[in-house]
Parts: sequence; structure tokens; C-alpha cells
Amino acid sequence: MIAALSEGCATSSEIYAEFGARLARIVAARVMTSEVNIEDACGIAWMKLVRCRPRTATVRAWLVTVACREAVRLDRASRRIAPLASGEPEAGEVAEPAAPDDPFDRALAVTEALEAVANLPERRRRMAMLHALGFSYREIAELTGHSPRTVDKQLRRARKVVRHPRRRG
Repeated sequence: MIAALSEGCATSSEIYAEFGARLARIVAARVMTSEVNIEDACGIAWMKLVRCRPRTATVRAWLVTVACREAVRLDRASRRIAPLASGEPEAGEVAEPAAPDDPFDRALAVTEALEAVANLPERRRRMAMLHALGFSYREIAELTGHSPRTVDKQLRRARKVVRHPRRRG
């Protein structure tokens, strides 16, 4: 098989037959995530192999790199979604107070949050609004001319004020 890879005549199915199970084991050893994420990451890597066709001499290393990156991305996404879906805090997390059931209490909470945003310093408010519109920290940094570290600090401070409007951050 190595001779076939170096000659460039190995097909994706031949590579999969030889390297498929091993790729999953390598990714599982390198990235601590669920089996589902590992399977999905390997599947995405195999699909990208068919589309991208990297050089055959480095195809295994390429597959491992792509699969590991995908596993990390999927793990991060599942960590963001899982607590929201379950409604219960994970181990080590503090439970958020339940949203008020009374519509007037909810309206009051939203009004306080909006007032807190309106009272933020201009730079912090601008960054918070860009983030609320879906811009990433890197994009906000490019748009505002600040470093990603500054964007992170400003958004953390803005979140603190919005979560606890009576306190000032």
C-alpha cells in the first residue's frame, strides 16, 4: 500500500480500508471528546479527502490533522449547545436563576438589561452591539482597531454589567 501511495494511484477507498479504524483511534487519543464527535470528525475528514485530494505522500498526516481539528470544533460546539439543551448545569457550573414567569417581571429584566447596555461606555457598547450582531472577536478587533485581547476584556466587562445591572463593572 505504501508503494501505491507514493506512486499516487491509491484510491480513497483503499486508504479508508487501510487507515479508517486507525484514524479514529488516533483522534480519540489526541482529542478528549465523545465517540459521536470523533466519528463525525473522521467522517468530515474523509469527505474533505475526496474533495481536496491532498498529496498522496502526506495523506495520512493530512487526515489526522483535519480530523483532530474537526473533533475540537465539534467538541466546542457540543459544549455550547448541551447545557442549553439539557436545561441543567454541568458539573462545576453554577445554576443561573430561572427566568421570571410573570411577563411584567420579564419585561422589567429586559428593560434593566437594555438600560445597562445604554449606560455602557461608548467603546464597550459598540463592541457589545457588534458581538450581538454576530461578529466574532477577531472581526470586532479588525473593525474597531483594537486587539482581540482588548475586545475580550471589554465584552467580559459589558456582560458583567448587563447580567447585574445594579452593579457597575
